Amino acid sequence: MISFFPTPYEDETLHSVIARYHLRSGNQSSKSTLQELFSQKTVTATVDLPSHIGELIDNLPLGNQMDAEYLIKHHTLYPFYTAFLDSERKKKIFNSMAEGKGASIHNSAGIMASSIKANKYLKFCPLCFKEEADSLGEPYWHRAHQIPTIPICHKHRIPLQNSQVLLKPQNKHQFIAATKENCVIQSSDSYAEETIKILFMLAKNAYVILQNNFNNIGEFNIKNKYYARLQEKRFATVNSRIYRTESTREFKKFFGSELLQLTQSDFDSEKNSNWLLEFLTKQDRAMHPTRHLLLAMFLNISLYELFSGETKFNTFGAGPWPCLNKVSDHYQQLTIPDIIISHSSDAKKPIATYNCSKCGFVYKRTMGEKNYRVIDYGFRWREKLKELSKKGLSLREKARILGVDPKTVKKYLEKDKRRESPKENKERITKDKENYRTSWLVTIAENREKGKTQVRKLNQRAYSWLYKNDRDWLIQNSPASTPAKQQNIKVDWRERDKRVSEMVKEVVDEKLSSESKPEKITKSKIGKELGIQDLLQKHLSKMPKTKHYLTGVLESDYTFRKRRVKWAITELERKNKSLKKWEIYKQAGIRKEYKQELDEFVDELISDREN
Repeated sequence: MISFFPTPYEDETLHSVIARYHLRSGNQSSKSTLQELFSQKTVTATVDLPSHIGELIDNLPLGNQMDAEYLIKHHTLYPFYTAFLDSERKKKIFNSMAEGKGASIHNSAGIMASSIKANKYLKFCPLCFKEEADSLGEPYWHRAHQIPTIPICHKHRIPLQNSQVLLKPQNKHQFIAATKENCVIQSSDSYAEETIKILFMLAKNAYVILQNNFNNIGEFNIKNKYYARLQEKRFATVNSRIYRTESTREFKKFFGSELLQLTQSDFDSEKNSNWLLEFLTKQDRAMHPTRHLLLAMFLNISLYELFSGETKFNTFGAGPWPCLNKVSDHYQQLTIPDIIISHSSDAKKPIATYNCSKCGFVYKRTMGEKNYRVIDYGFRWREKLKELSKKGLSLREKARILGVDPKTVKKYLEKDKRRESPKENKERITKDKENYRTSWLVTIAENREKGKTQVRKLNQRAYSWLYKNDRDWLIQNSPASTPAKQQNIKVDWRERDKRVSEMVKEVVDEKLSSESKPEKITKSKIGKELGIQDLLQKHLSKMPKTKHYLTGVLESDYTFRKRRVKWAITELERKNKSLKKWEIYKQAGIRKEYKQELDEFVDELISDREN
């Protein structure tokens, strides 16, 4: 235990207090001082976030009133570097500083990962130096002067100067006090008056943080305050989607390049990625405290407002919220008074659940995302689906009216089949039987020279259904293994055209509603799947209804590529991925030579989803 220890001055670094002790102790060796203060000789002389403070407290003189918490909060940069961290990380850093775990402190504080570089030399204010030398008889190192992004004194409004003392000296165990020999005043840098004005405000705010030890309300709540003000200033949508170009351009215009360079926060506003956008658009991004201060200043948020526990901002905007059930009589009306907000451990974002009591429609939306996911279409929607099913409309027409994809209609129709009454089941089977019988007979008529096994391979779908549900009829209406020579039979082309067009339409609807990667709709593929390839190739002119329908649905290469793009966008949204053009082309499998012709089409699709 030592017999004396200097009383720390206002805003003095603990490093400076120890350096003054070393001078007064008369010790010739730094390691002797370390042994007296820390009971070991290997402690590193750290300026911003020192460690082993608990051991120092144990060795202070009897009657000492200081504890580790006092020294950490009032004589290190702990309040500044932890102001915007969550309470868990803040506590971890505090414990590491109190104990002997200095190796992890800067990493936990995010300093190691930051693009902001540390000062090379300890800094001082010439006027502060003179005042302290005159009034106290000795100068000292200030905490507020050692923040690497603050080049101006918070008290005197003049630029700070580099001393001759390295922040990381060759002897890492040496604590060096401020003296007139190592704090030589040189010609100072000159800045524009507007830059000086903003730097002075920045320096004062940093000093306020050092002195007040604000209660941590969590980075999530602080970020919410940013989003609220960004919305007010029209830099973000109500769903917290940032207008990248406008926000970065105005931020840079507000501060100017000189100030941003001095605070190591400059960026190219023309690029899509920079520290500001990274922080605002990604949930797991931390940010240097100085950059928090810059953003708060840009958004006109005071420190006390920023760190207050109150926030009027709702991550998902102010209620009430709209019902998105397109078949309801209150579509897009504000019928949802309350939402339930939960947190996704996978996406690391809040998720809101919206439930319309009028129609039972329930959907969820993730913070920052425009798209929503339907959880329950509700009883009104299901009633409408049942009503449309009785009208004999095509799958695509039902989907259009219901405001969903054909695959969704198909999915719910399958569910209804499992729940249908015996009477409804009988009616459906009767209709399916008629369609499959017609398909089977058409296949036989177009392949009279083929036997049963060969015809079966041409129309496996119809054969399988009939074998399972109508086996006696199938046996009676199948060709023999070696078919006899048949006489010409007069064909009712009008009836055949009606049946074939229905079959073709069913196959096309199924392809268009499929969730898998799209296949091009061609006459040969449809014919092959139905086992009527020859019929469509040779006798299509005799079936005007079928021909007219095919003319409207057969795809050119360009049309097919557009459908693949739409499918790719749906897939990316389903996976909660951002809609970047190169990712859309990759998902859709679009070759390089076709991208240019699709660029405008893709831009419009992306724009429609963002607006």
